[in-house]
Amino acid sequence: MDQQKSTNLILASSLASITSSLITHPIDVVKVRVQNKVSNMKTLPFISSVLKKEGPSFLYKGMSASILRNGTFVGSKMVCYNFLKQEFQPQSFASKFACGMSAGAFGAIIGTPFDVVMVSMQSDPKTFSNIPKSIQIIYNQNGWTGYWRGFRYTLSRAVIVTACQFSVYEQIKQELGKRCDHSLIVFGFSSIMSSITTAIVSNPVDLCKTRAINHIPNDTMYKIVKEEGVKALWKGVGPNMMRQVPMNLVRFSCFEFFMKWFC
Repeated sequence: MDQQKSTNLILASSLASITSSLITHPIDVVKVRVQNKVSNMKTLPFISSVLKKEGPSFLYKGMSASILRNGTFVGSKMVCYNFLKQEFQPQSFASKFACGMSAGAFGAIIGTPFDVVMVSMQSDPKTFSNIPKSIQIIYNQNGWTGYWRGFRYTLSRAVIVTACQFSVYEQIKQELGKRCDHSLIVFGFSSIMSSITTAIVSNPVDLCKTRAINHIPNDTMYKIVKEEGVKALWKGVGPNMMRQVPMNLVRFSCFEFFMKWFC
């Protein structure tokens, strides 16, 4: 891959990630808040109580950190996946899944510190009110290791999410494209199915990651199942799915648009 193509790929990936973040951030905040609660209170009453207590502005807490996180974390894994795709041209579902796993691991290594800052700001906006203050508090509490809190879950989640997102999207788009001439239908259906699959498969690990970052005791699957039941592993799966669908629609469409624009 030549230098110009590499630059275009990085710019398109980062811009697509930031655009999707701006649109889906409120849903992400809801997901994080729902996952943090240890009680069995239903999602809608819980969110209603948060709205009454904090007002609608809570939906935009951590927006700056979200843009920074997605520009690095998500942008880097998109760059890595598309680089691997162009270099190896994977055809089978398994090879696409493997490329997605590698890209997810790369993104997690690059973006975990930004992810910790973002989740902290979304969970406790009074304490973590802005990025510089959040960075300082995290360091004061745990030193440099604080920026890697929950890394095992972040890594696991990134590998699962990226592998599912890209492999399911690419495979359905490839197979459906052979039978349907309407590109918008192919793109939309592929994105939606990829989003639903990703949300369902990754939610247990995503839940553990969110709780580990926020020092919530029930932060392993074993503890969650023991204390809250098996169903608790899918706390926040509704908001997660609601976030994944528009996020992937925006991210994939923006990526393809920016790639064409830069080229």
